[in-house]
Amino acid sequence: MRIFIHNVESYLGKALVKELRRAEGGLNRIFGTASVVADAPSTVKRLSSRDDPKKAKKMAETLQSCRMVILDLFSCTVEDLHFAISALKVDPKSSPPKVTGELEGEVIFVLVSSAMVWASTKANSADGFLRDSDYKDRRPTPGSKFEQWKELEDLVLTCFNREGSQVKAFIAAGGAFYGEGEATFAEMFKDAWRGEQTHAIISPGTNRVPTVHVRDMARLVKEIGLKSDSISPLEACPYFLAVDQPPAAEGEARRPPTQAQIVQGIVDEVGQHYEVPTVPMGGNDDTMEEEARDLRDRMVLDLCLEPSAIMLDESFAASGDAPGWLCRDGFVANLRTIANEFCTGKKLRAMRVLIAGPPSSSKSELASAISDHFKIPCLKLNAQDLEDMAGQLSSNVCRYRGYVLDAGTVGFAEVEKLFRFDVEAPKSEDAEAGVVCL
Repeated sequence: MRIFIHNVESYLGKALVKELRRAEGGLNRIFGTASVVADAPSTVKRLSSRDDPKKAKKMAETLQSCRMVILDLFSCTVEDLHFAISALKVDPKSSPPKVTGELEGEVIFVLVSSAMVWASTKANSADGFLRDSDYKDRRPTPGSKFEQWKELEDLVLTCFNREGSQVKAFIAAGGAFYGEGEATFAEMFKDAWRGEQTHAIISPGTNRVPTVHVRDMARLVKEIGLKSDSISPLEACPYFLAVDQPPAAEGEARRPPTQAQIVQGIVDEVGQHYEVPTVPMGGNDDTMEEEARDLRDRMVLDLCLEPSAIMLDESFAASGDAPGWLCRDGFVANLRTIANEFCTGKKLRAMRVLIAGPPSSSKSELASAISDHFKIPCLKLNAQDLEDMAGQLSSNVCRYRGYVLDAGTVGFAEVEKLFRFDVEAPKSEDAEAGVVCL
């Protein structure tokens, strides 16, 4: 299958390439655009742009030749979306949208959006959950940029989902993305890793924040493409929700984590535990950077969303590298894995330093200087407290950031006990039979 992905080098774009590259019995051919060409995955066959009329024409031809076209509202502009719709032979600026020609074959168009478009939607169900089928009632926060996102979602559905259309359009909206090095929660992880106590919970912190691993979002997009032949957007729901299902007590619904659970969970996993303070919401500050405002708005979101039926199906993502739902149990339950992905994505490695030497050799001063410079714990070893020291070395702070171990005058044998574990090797068949090999 030929697949076009807008901004393949973006956070979501890389996840889409990773999941959509493989096909049953072979490989899909990936085409797309990139704002930073050098960051594009090497598996993308060809990159397009519309920098000039000639390149724009070539890009339109590439779009028309693909079986599946994917854009996301996180990285594309209104102009990008209008160009893609026009390339697929529909005039998005006419009212109603007008067909301008025929395509050589049918196309699947997927627009990736956000649960933020549902921020002000009231649930009418008894359990308080919103579902795919409620998409016509979705309401973003008044005055937010997500009002335009909703308009763009509606534009895509209006342009393509009509009688005789050669393009099937679907919307896939996800909770706050996490994993693969982070985007939404990157600053929180960074501050926790550096040991900076800058985190805050916006009062009261009990709001439910829907989340989804970015690769599970990509897997949903892939499943939409695989199942599109059996889905009629005019008869079935063309809108899909991608959210986790955190564990719950027997008989209770699986609800998203609270804001407080997310923030405190990041601190406790990656950094030194402290009680994260609760702060008032505050008003709209025009000086606040867009990223900070987006994070604040996402963290105060309070929605219970039910995952799309495709995600709940036992066969979901059966063809993936690790088949199935990667993080069905959600953000909090998978924090160890997510933290490791953050460290890998940001190329962070724990620094472990052991300093030893005779008395009056200034080893303690050196250990303290290294600790201050690299912001890692400085631990002083005492031969009588080896068990306590072993516990400190296995703490989360030491696991992710490392440490400086001031061994003092403790001997090699004592230090070795901290890092060496004696394991009884299984006996071979010859040994059990009493056979000696010379």
